[in-house]
Amino acid sequence: MVEMSNIESIQNEVLRQLIFDEMTHLNKRLLLAESLNNFSIDQILACDTEKRIIACNTTCADTWGTSAAVVMGQPVEDAFSKMYECEAFKAGISNALKGYKSFVPGNKCLYSTHYEHHFIPLTEDNEVNGVLIIIHDVAHRIKAENELKRLNKELTLKNKILQQQNAEILSFSHVTGHDLKEPLRKIYLFLEMILKEEEQHLSKKAKSYLKRVQSSAQRMGLLTDDILALSKLNEQTTIEKISLNDVLKTAISSLQEQITAKHAVITTTDLPSIQGYRSMLFQLFQNILSNALKFQHPDTAPVITVTTFHQKGENIKHNDAVNDHSYLAVSFTDNGIGFDMQYADKIFQMFQRLYDQSLYKGTGMGLTLCKKIIELHHGFIAVTSTINQGSTFTCYFPEELSN
Repeated sequence: MVEMSNIESIQNEVLRQLIFDEMTHLNKRLLLAESLNNFSIDQILACDTEKRIIACNTTCADTWGTSAAVVMGQPVEDAFSKMYECEAFKAGISNALKGYKSFVPGNKCLYSTHYEHHFIPLTEDNEVNGVLIIIHDVAHRIKAENELKRLNKELTLKNKILQQQNAEILSFSHVTGHDLKEPLRKIYLFLEMILKEEEQHLSKKAKSYLKRVQSSAQRMGLLTDDILALSKLNEQTTIEKISLNDVLKTAISSLQEQITAKHAVITTTDLPSIQGYRSMLFQLFQNILSNALKFQHPDTAPVITVTTFHQKGENIKHNDAVNDHSYLAVSFTDNGIGFDMQYADKIFQMFQRLYDQSLYKGTGMGLTLCKKIIELHHGFIAVTSTINQGSTFTCYFPEELSN
């Protein structure tokens, strides 16, 4: 009997220890849950079916200048009367007691635009026995949204002004390129008539001056053509799948007289097709090839190589390259006079020239047009060059244009 009593005593002690350990573990979990609840940045509130408060975290109590101990058991409308003035708040509780979750945005709540609310039914065995209310502070987000709206409004206004200015520039360019063309043509023709009909009455010096004026008028005519071409680029609307092989062949054909005269050699690999503007791409290739033929030493036959390859943006050293994009690159390499790389950006600017007009004719608009054309294809153009060793112009088109 004694032995049985000892065994029962041991068993009871073990059972008490197990219950104690379990209760300790449960208390720790409850304390942890309470701590997590109180450390939340959101206000957390709960009420029963009679709308009496059964839970309130520290964030909620501190926000409203009270304590959980004070509000516990009170009706929500008494403990948090400011909240309860809001019809949306009352409707959220009522809907949750009917078993429906609801959400009230901050700008829909009458007592504050800085809080958004979640009303969640508390259920047990499919029966609602309370409501969990989570109140989230969105002041920072609303401030950011208002700032974004302000910036969007400013951007819309600036965009409108920019469009107006762009229209004015295009109008001016059209007038410059179109309306000045006829007077310049007449100046050139009248000078030609004077040189022919009054040749006997003109001195050598006078003839020289008139020819210079005629040359300037001719150059101004070319310049107006380039300005008109630049203004018309934005008018292009038809994008289509275009074979770059065909564009290159057409560009080479248009320059055949110069190619033959200079004994130039042009080699090319097979080029892909892309989505683009046909006339623009022709002008792009023609301008680059024309430069390669023009900027050569007099005793050197031009050698131009056209190649294509694919490259990731992260591997391209250019400010306009996007790291996570891939590009189709078309390169034009020549053996011309080259230039110092400190002028690599300057050559793409309007009317910029690196060499004397008397040595290399031109308006300084060719590469400006090239840059604009590439940009209208959402790409960019880059150049590398070495003095007396030639240059490489590379046109980068977004990979999706070739799909």
